[in-house]
Amino acid sequence: MDSDNKQIKKWLEVLMRDEGTTADINILIGHLCWKNLEFSKRVGKIILKACNSNQYKDLEAPLTYAKTYLGLQDEFQTNRMEWLLGFPDFATKADQEMGEKLNT
Repeated sequence: MDSDNKQIKKWLEVLMRDEGTTADINILIGHLCWKNLEFSKRVGKIILKACNSNQYKDLEAPLTYAKTYLGLQDEFQTNRMEWLLGFPDFATKADQEMGEKLNT
């Protein structure tokens, strides 16, 4: 099973390096990560690695993938934001202000 995980990871890394298929990869990310926590973890790690290991001029594709990845609206969207952006608890300032108003 561990070798299967390594093969999937390597396959995704190779696909994400090919900038000619960015639109297709975005669709693939959307379908494979939708309501799939385990695959979302894998893709998140690969996107983060791609963002950290590229030159600034080569960030267009990984950032495009990150936008799609973070925009998936399912029960794991908050998890994806935490993994990719590093926020332990993603709450906006508006959410916090609303909570303060309700408590007063």
